Amino acid sequence: MNIKTGNPSSESASFTRFVLPFAYKICDKSSETSLKWEECEEIETGKMDIDWRKQYFTSEVAKVLFEKAKWYLLKEGSDVYARSFQIKRDKKVISVQINSPQLVLFQKESVSQFLNTGFLILEIYFVKEDKITLDDFLLINETLRYKEQIFKGHRKMVCSLFASPVEVRKLLPKSESNKIKHYFDYWHYLLQQPIIIKVENGVELRQIIVSSDKNSIQRLRPKKDKQNWDIYADARAFVWTCVVLPNGAVNLSSNFGKFLPDEEKWQAHNYGHWIKLLNVDKPGDTPQATHQETSSFEKDWTKERTYHRWEEKIKYPSNYYGFSYHSGAALITDCPNPPFWKHWRTMYFDMVLLLFYVRVTLFRFSDELTKISTDTLVDETRENKIEKWSEKFNKLRWEFTLFTNLYQYPLISNQQQGLEMYELARKCLDLNELFKEIQEEIHNGQEFIEQRRQEKQNIQIFNLTLIAGIGLVLSIALAFFGTEFDEKIKSLWKGYTENLSFDQTVFLDLGIFIIFIFLALGLLIIPFKIIQNYLNKNKKKDNG
Repeated sequence: MNIKTGNPSSESASFTRFVLPFAYKICDKSSETSLKWEECEEIETGKMDIDWRKQYFTSEVAKVLFEKAKWYLLKEGSDVYARSFQIKRDKKVISVQINSPQLVLFQKESVSQFLNTGFLILEIYFVKEDKITLDDFLLINETLRYKEQIFKGHRKMVCSLFASPVEVRKLLPKSESNKIKHYFDYWHYLLQQPIIIKVENGVELRQIIVSSDKNSIQRLRPKKDKQNWDIYADARAFVWTCVVLPNGAVNLSSNFGKFLPDEEKWQAHNYGHWIKLLNVDKPGDTPQATHQETSSFEKDWTKERTYHRWEEKIKYPSNYYGFSYHSGAALITDCPNPPFWKHWRTMYFDMVLLLFYVRVTLFRFSDELTKISTDTLVDETRENKIEKWSEKFNKLRWEFTLFTNLYQYPLISNQQQGLEMYELARKCLDLNELFKEIQEEIHNGQEFIEQRRQEKQNIQIFNLTLIAGIGLVLSIALAFFGTEFDEKIKSLWKGYTENLSFDQTVFLDLGIFIIFIFLALGLLIIPFKIIQNYLNKNKKKDNG
């Protein structure tokens, strides 16, 4: 079963986009680079298409996608523009084309460390008229999505897909080819290079995305050595894929649905090729094995994540659309009007990229929350640094509030199918649960720190009040001497002290004074101790 090939920039054709999130910040530095980027919202799709994309969304969402987020295209002549390489499957050699890489920088003007997230987008397609099967396409998607090896021997398996070691080096210009040994290095090379993103009065203003020096990314899931730009806990890029067949899903039902009941022939989850396309899995040894080697669990998983509006062939040919937390997939009909492939490549991609940005940003907040909690846990003097931890949690909660206001939309589009796809994609990316969980963690953490801070202030107020009380008692006692009442007390003692010497009289007066002080302090301290014990009990109960 051959797929439709060609360049999706200009015609209905199959393609896959690999989307890699990364952290960035802008620095005004002059630096040499062979990569030149330029804003591309009208370069890549044309003025008419960008207006159409903006109109599909509400004005609020369009502003976030096309004004607050900046889109850049690797400029032609940058040595890595629209390159190609060859891969092999069995005895078959396939030429894979790479469209010019794109960058999308969300919140470029923001100074927030959590909102500055970018995406590197690599799009592959195939030479027109090349005979590429759906099974070939499945294998390419599953293999090329990795940015690092995930198990011992995985790197060798990935590189074995290339027709020769030389094919891997074609991904970089000749002058840089010695820097790439494995396919994984290509991702890092594009992000490590300084990025020129502005031209003012004909003078290039070089601004770079800061990342760490190159590390050994051949290691198994490196932790301490992991790149600073790598902010997403997944060794795979997000896969956005589109298969164009002459008759869409009808091709699947005619080849593999002959023995299915009529009411089940149009159901996407009954076809192994759709299951593997959506889950980005490898094909079987044969097309029949690809279809049959699926479990009931996989079918149920796929059914929940498939958009069912256009499954059944009625007005339009049968088309399948679906989403998962690591992919978006479409299996559609070769049709110029409506241009199904273009819808998937533009406005539906825009919509899910925005959702993917929200997911990645939520994980960045979660990571920061973990760092704060870990630092607090190992700090033996944490009880003396309540103000410091309170400041960190307050800042985190403030930034999360801004993020919520900016990216939690009540309405993303006025188009019914757009709203339905948005809700399904949001559910499949687990955004509602993830958002609620992180929001509760941040709020609970901040409230707990504030509570501890308030307790510390209460204890400080208690101690100050106790000191003030002692001072008050001393003041009253000292003021007592020399008063009329003092003279009356002394007259009562006069009959007893007439025969005492001066020293004995002073000693007796001092003893009476001390007894008076102790009685006064006792009456003052007892209620304070009762209050202090009550506060300590409540503190233990909260910590318990």
